[in-house]
Amino acid sequence: RAAFRVLSICYACRTVGRRVSPPSENQNSSSPSASTAARRDADPRTTLILTTGGAGFIGSNFVLTWLAAEGTPVVNLDTLTYAGNLENLESIRDDRRHEFVRGDIRDRALVSRLLKTHRPRAVVHFPAETHVDRSIHAPHDFIQTNVTGTCALLDDLGCGHPGATPFEG
Repeated sequence: RAAFRVLSICYACRTVGRRVSPPSENQNSSSPSASTAARRDADPRTTLILTTGGAGFIGSNFVLTWLAAEGTPVVNLDTLTYAGNLENLESIRDDRRHEFVRGDIRDRALVSRLLKTHRPRAVVHFPAETHVDRSIHAPHDFIQTNVTGTCALLDDLGCGHPGATPFEG
């Protein structure tokens, strides 16, 4: 079994520099469209990814690009703070490949349930508290989301401390 992959814009665990690659493709086909079709027809439990902060500017653009390019499902977890906006995802509102979950990465029970239920092959993490003026006026919010939230997510994945066994998807 391959170790679970974690990919993050600001933080990473055990896979620094690795790209989330598509699931193994049909070796008999050299056609890119056939490869995309094969991924779309594959079992979603082995191909889907989990994004965090996927309703923010960068996260939503990633989700839209992923669905257009890869065609494999995305479970999208976001708290919808000032930075997150469901209007960013309006074009995929009825897309069965996209499941939006409103919640916080610090909610250990929720994250654990999502990981166990969906068994994503990768997590793409977009910690979203980014506005400098807000960080000056409310630094606690930034620490909670960007640091504490990221640490909780890494712990839930089993890679938040030395010697831990990574979650395997």
